[in-house]
Amino acid sequence: MFKRASIYASFLLLIWLLSPITSFGAVGGIKDRVDLNVENVGILPTSPFYFLKEIRRDLMRMFTKDPVSEAFLELQIVNETAAELEKVQEFKSNNILAITKSIENYKTAQKRLSSKLEEIKRLPKGRASSKLIEELASKVVLHERFLRSFEERYTNQEELKQLTESAKKELGKTTQAISKAAPAKELVQAVRKTLISTTTPVASDDVTKQEIIKSVIDNLEEGASENSKVSFMELRNEFISTSTITTPTIDITTSTIATSTVLGTSTQSVVPTLLPL
Repeated sequence: MFKRASIYASFLLLIWLLSPITSFGAVGGIKDRVDLNVENVGILPTSPFYFLKEIRRDLMRMFTKDPVSEAFLELQIVNETAAELEKVQEFKSNNILAITKSIENYKTAQKRLSSKLEEIKRLPKGRASSKLIEELASKVVLHERFLRSFEERYTNQEELKQLTESAKKELGKTTQAISKAAPAKELVQAVRKTLISTTTPVASDDVTKQEIIKSVIDNLEEGASENSKVSFMELRNEFISTSTITTPTIDITTSTIATSTVLGTSTQSVVPTLLPL
């Protein structure tokens, strides 16, 4: 009996060591990629030992009972699966099956998170903690940017582009679920704090930034109650410019352009009309 218990304990320890649930930190990578703040990505879905990582996550779920703590755990796993997807793409950029599996893992993780947020909504007091709201707001904006960046790498591969679009839809559903599980006032404050953060900018260019902000706020508003929608409308007016794309002004110096046309023995000056651009 003791020997069997020792073997079982060793097996659990092996799972723990091989498949760490990591804390938020920094991840290396190519310069133009989004930093998902995962310190150690660990085993990738392409590894035959990935099942050990999944077993450990299931064990963590088994011993996490409080709904808010469960949501924290699922949010962490969502972020890890995004980091896994990033690493798989980095090392196996031409492996469609590997990338597809990683995207599907990410979508599954998003569905689990949405489910936990629905449970929080149904609680008697039915609201997420302030810390969870801040983390959710931060990660929603970060993942919106991540998926857009990821999609841009596969503009010529329709299958992966469609898969990324489906992942964005799952993220949108999660964002809507956040509106149902968090008080509008606190959520607006948390999103505003994320959007004005200088340490984690929304995007490097203004147009992309506006698109990301619009997508996030639209999903938050769609999931909000009728009484709360006005809060997100005000947030949209605060951050989304009414003219995100400006037409460049062309400075034309109006001068007389003369062309000579010989008509018999006379010369005629023709001044063309400059039409407005």
